[in-house]
Amino acid sequence: MKYEELVNFVGFLHKFSNVMRTVKVSGREGFENDAEHSYQVAMASWFIAERMGLKVNQQRLLEYALVHDLVEVYAGDTDMFISSKEHIASKAEREAAALDRIKREFSDFPSLAERLHDYESLLDLESKIVCMVDKFLPDLSLYIGNDDYYKRNKVTLQEWEKWFNSKLKKIGFEDSKMLELANSFKQFVVSRNPFYREG
Repeated sequence: MKYEELVNFVGFLHKFSNVMRTVKVSGREGFENDAEHSYQVAMASWFIAERMGLKVNQQRLLEYALVHDLVEVYAGDTDMFISSKEHIASKAEREAAALDRIKREFSDFPSLAERLHDYESLLDLESKIVCMVDKFLPDLSLYIGNDDYYKRNKVTLQEWEKWFNSKLKKIGFEDSKMLELANSFKQFVVSRNPFYREG
């Protein structure tokens, strides 16, 4: 391997760090970036798997967490509540094109694109855990930071529940422990009711 290849890959990771999300970071001004988010997803997924005694391939779990948003280097982040309808509608197409580009640019690192593809397929417990944690984290960050994101952006409880239920359906958990965790998380968010109230 030539050092230029590593320089190129680290440059790609720098681009990943420059993809800003819409969730604020507790204790500092500004929003989190994709690299910070992915690190949290990895750590929280690892914590859940070990704390709940789940039989997972730990390496695969962490690899999924680290790569799950890499397509956003080229596709950008999509906030399902405040992005434009056009941006949301084009999400799948933009991310598919981004995956193809990553596959071409890092053809000598084939497992990178493989992990991205496998994660999107949601065919194993590891990918489902990571996907669920990815959906949990914004709400946990809003709670920890006492952020009024939902009120500020006029997101109602009904809109959030519709979104959350669609994600649970997509993940398709068969593991009873994970279903229980997902439902308890939903109850936690609903009981807090940090949402915009119409009227």
